[in-house]
Amino acid sequence: MPFDAHEKARRLIDQSLTEQIGPEDEGWLLEHNAGCADCVQYAELSQRVVRGLHGFSFEMDEGVAGRVQAAATAHAQRVWSGGLRNSGAVWLTVAAAALLLAVPVYQRWKARPVVDAADAALMERVEDRVSREVPRALEPLLQPSAVAKGADQ
Repeated sequence: MPFDAHEKARRLIDQSLTEQIGPEDEGWLLEHNAGCADCVQYAELSQRVVRGLHGFSFEMDEGVAGRVQAAATAHAQRVWSGGLRNSGAVWLTVAAAALLLAVPVYQRWKARPVVDAADAALMERVEDRVSREVPRALEPLLQPSAVAKGADQ
């Protein structure tokens, strides 16, 4: 199998984002990236994705986080050890992970206007009812002669 410098660079970029790479690999990567705009762009994109993922905030069981991290690490090692060398499979995995993270965010974002609309409708009904009932309840107080006539009879 022929040596592919770009594949090695991408593997080292991915590895450097999750763990520390050795000085020899780091030197090779710096040298390769000095002359390869595609790999530099890949590194920048990967770093932006990781920074974006760090921006998500949600609560989860501590055990789940460890299991997910272990599964992702094991999968990445299988991918780069020759189990799945097809870069399409790698991008498909990344897309699936992004989708799994994006769907709850989208659902929460989309549900908010519905909640706001429901709250607004409720407030409108309450205001309508109050505007009808309060004058009716205050009517006897505003017309003391009607109350006095009712008491005389």
